[in-house]
Amino acid sequence: MFKDMCFYAVWYVNTSLTEEVAIFPYSRIVCFSLVRPLKVVAIYDYTKDKEDELSFQEGAIIYVIKKNDDGWYEGVMNGVTGLFPGNYVESIMHYSE
Repeated sequence: MFKDMCFYAVWYVNTSLTEEVAIFPYSRIVCFSLVRPLKVVAIYDYTKDKEDELSFQEGAIIYVIKKNDDGWYEGVMNGVTGLFPGNYVESIMHYSE
């Protein structure tokens, strides 16, 4: 179901009922760039073309797990992981909750 522990941790943090429910602090998870995922907001609607992509509406919040060299990002939204174009989102802040 999950590629690795980092994907699981991001999913868990984003789908827990409350932050207090987490059994481990996200700040202790080491993944990809050794920083917490970037929190972004969609500035346009996007409909996925492929199964491994995310669809979202303007205003959706996505947590970026990885930025690819081709301008596409890999992220998590509502417990779903997928690719999306980086130019459809703007950074809000580094996730610090």
